[in-house]
Amino acid sequence: MIANHQLLHQPDFRALFESAPGSYLVLTPDFIIVAASDAYLRATMTARAEIIGKHIFDAFPDNPDDKTATGVNNLRASLERVLHKREPDTMTAQKYDVRRPDTEGGGFEERYWNPVNAPVLDERGEVAYIIRRVEDVTGRVRAERAAAKTQQSLRIALEGSQAGMWELDLATGSVLGDANLARLFCVPVEACVGGTLPLSDYLRAIHSEDLPRVEREIADAIAAGDAYEIDYRLVQTDGSIIWVAARGLIIRDAAGEAQRFHGLVFDITERKRDEVLLRESEERYRTLFASIDEGFCVVEMLFDENDKPVDYRFLEFNPSFERLTGIAAQQALSGKTMRELIPNLEEHWFEIYGRVAQTGEPVRFENGSEAMNRWFDVYAFRTGQPEDLRVAILFTNITARKLAEDERERLLRSLEVERARLTNIFTKAPACVATLRGTEHVFEMVNPAYLKLVGHRDLIGKKVREALPEIEGQGFFELLDGVFQSGEPYEGREVSIFLQREPEGVPEQRYLDFLYQPLFEADGSVSGIFAHGVDITEQVNARKEAEEANRLKDEFLATLSHELRTPLTSILGWSRMLRSGSLKEDAAQRALEIIERNAQSQNNLIGDILDVSRIITGKLRLDVRPVELSSVIEAAADSVRPAAEAKSVRLQILLDPEAGMVSGDANRLQQVVWNLLTNAVKFTPKGGRVQVRLERVNSHVEITVADTGKGIEPEFLPHVFDRFRQADQTTTRTHGGLGLGLSIVRQLVELHGGTVHVESEGIGHGATFVVQLPLMIARQQPETPERRHPKAGGNAALECPPQLAGLRLLVVEDEEDSRELLRAILEGCGADVAVAASVPEAIELFKQSKPDILLSDIGMPEEDGYDLIRKVRALEAEQGGSRVLAVALTAYARVEDRVRALNAGFQVHIPKPIEPVELVAIVASLAGRTGRT
Repeated sequence: MIANHQLLHQPDFRALFESAPGSYLVLTPDFIIVAASDAYLRATMTARAEIIGKHIFDAFPDNPDDKTATGVNNLRASLERVLHKREPDTMTAQKYDVRRPDTEGGGFEERYWNPVNAPVLDERGEVAYIIRRVEDVTGRVRAERAAAKTQQSLRIALEGSQAGMWELDLATGSVLGDANLARLFCVPVEACVGGTLPLSDYLRAIHSEDLPRVEREIADAIAAGDAYEIDYRLVQTDGSIIWVAARGLIIRDAAGEAQRFHGLVFDITERKRDEVLLRESEERYRTLFASIDEGFCVVEMLFDENDKPVDYRFLEFNPSFERLTGIAAQQALSGKTMRELIPNLEEHWFEIYGRVAQTGEPVRFENGSEAMNRWFDVYAFRTGQPEDLRVAILFTNITARKLAEDERERLLRSLEVERARLTNIFTKAPACVATLRGTEHVFEMVNPAYLKLVGHRDLIGKKVREALPEIEGQGFFELLDGVFQSGEPYEGREVSIFLQREPEGVPEQRYLDFLYQPLFEADGSVSGIFAHGVDITEQVNARKEAEEANRLKDEFLATLSHELRTPLTSILGWSRMLRSGSLKEDAAQRALEIIERNAQSQNNLIGDILDVSRIITGKLRLDVRPVELSSVIEAAADSVRPAAEAKSVRLQILLDPEAGMVSGDANRLQQVVWNLLTNAVKFTPKGGRVQVRLERVNSHVEITVADTGKGIEPEFLPHVFDRFRQADQTTTRTHGGLGLGLSIVRQLVELHGGTVHVESEGIGHGATFVVQLPLMIARQQPETPERRHPKAGGNAALECPPQLAGLRLLVVEDEEDSRELLRAILEGCGADVAVAASVPEAIELFKQSKPDILLSDIGMPEEDGYDLIRKVRALEAEQGGSRVLAVALTAYARVEDRVRALNAGFQVHIPKPIEPVELVAIVASLAGRTGRT
């Protein structure tokens, strides 16, 4: 076998190497130049005698005037990798400055090469030589730079406008999309935009091999809350395949539950195709001869009796041959001729190679073969003796380049058409799109959606600060400056912005999802910003309304629990005291009065709840008759008068005897007036005045209830008649109730064909409610259903352990009935009980009596039980603040209420209504007096 390094001393191969069209250089392992092709010498503007025998870095140093030059360092690292790995090393495109001998002082010319360094191994496997091949790509680099600016703007605009947008409702499984999404997934545009298609209709378009991975990624994103990013294939209606990139985000509610899934889908088919072409291009430059990536073969030409070339057979070839031609190595060496291997190969191949074999004149050409479905860059020359009729062929597969050139020409021809199409898309895009140029962010392009958002102003050519002065101080100018300076994009979600959309109007709050994407020049500098936004104001407002409704529901349930449990505590407690037989006659009579009063209070609450339920379900029936409103008002006033007199509130009644009749349910209209009067008396302080007037106004009558009470805050006025709404919903509120009375008033008035509204100048200025009812125009008399109320009762008698004797207790409760009940229960078991109705009173009693156990209600006016326990724990040790045992008595019985009470400093949380036996047992347990007789 002939050693590889001897190859360079064979005349034919030296001639082959030096005449090869490619640029080659042969180095020793010490990087000494021993051979160079003519093409390499021409590319570097040197002579063979100048560089042969020199170290490569002495022959080709870096440009001393270029302080950023990295050519020598990068080449040295590549050559070291070849010596270490004994494998070819393909370098990325490198910048080399070539010295020009024809210029004064030997100036340098900037060039760009794609280099490949490959080892030639001896029989021991050691590196004998390094073959360096370079491809001059200077023209391509310069062309790419020239096109970069235009392509960059076009690419960003396409990405901003061609994306398919989607929103998946996780509760219903339906998808809301746009026209681009419908096009990508091949579904009807109307159904896609209308959001009537389920997710499964879109999943059907996903390639079967990719579908399991997509479903898994969607499930993981929903479960973990991570961003959704995935590439997959879509099968189109005609069977073709496209690639898309999907990016999404999970939207969760306040409780952390996934609600919606938003995202974008981009067509990345061209990018995927470019990636494939790039990988194929990299494979073409692996080896030279045995170690480079160009194909090489030697063929023997076959002629007929007329010396016409008719065929050829392969004598030898390098490893790249099979890959570049598609002809299997085993077939090529089987002795078969080219016509046997490829019967329909074009005649011109035989004619060209036959002429080279006969004349000895080398030829360089590019040609394609339909039979091989390839294009080749070929250099053919005769080798051996003339009578051998052998031709050496050095070739490169340039199919990709030809396709790229054809594609480039096609793109250039269609550029204007595409630009017009892009302008159309930009104009009709539903998203708000604009481009800003320069450090001052001057509007360059704006689509109609953007103009609609900001109120159709004149924007083009204006600085953003000049065009949109009202957003000063909202942070947007600073964001634009930051993106321009950093070159990093910024994405905003649900960002609030106040825009003056009308010339003389006030700023209107809108919510946006937007993206600020920097625009780059060819040199990498930022030249402007691409702004893309979606107005999501309606979605955000709808979500906030839903959250507010949910909050009101929770507050109502907590209030309902408190309002129902409070009278129930007194009813159950005093009932058990009566059953125990421990009360004297006067105390028993008082207990019955308390039970009756609290039962009536609870009955009123339940009645309000049932009325609301009937109204909501449409089951409330009116006994419609002609009604004289004067008698209705007087009856309602009579029922409210005792409460008004108890508070020294003056009740005035002014009735117009000529007001006229209305058609309605007298009982329900009395309920309306009673609710309004009760509400007025409740919120009017001692010595105040409540006035009710009846008068006829045009074709209707008006009932006006005005008071000099607390008044209503302006921001709460629109919500006065909302169901479950109360101005004060804290545990320290002064007035009880469920927030249903005024809602019932509005519903009943509207059922009678009337209206009700409220007026108030604010806190301290009272309130005026006005009910308007139409005069009677017809008579009707529907049936009135009976209403029944269930009753319940019964419980075990109270048993008192003797261990409470001498125990000092302090009971704090603002409700007098409940306070007296607790005193009776605990004193009946021998305890020494002090009672207080407020936090200040409790603190004074605590300092005086130094109780063993504190029992306190949570919901009290002004200051609640949490305020009390904090003040008690803050007392000095000698006053007993740190050692006293504390029990929370409350109608707020949710889990979070119990946890809050324990965290505040209470040892025990007892929900109302209170079992006397349980209360006594807990107190005894806290005092350590259980388990003894």
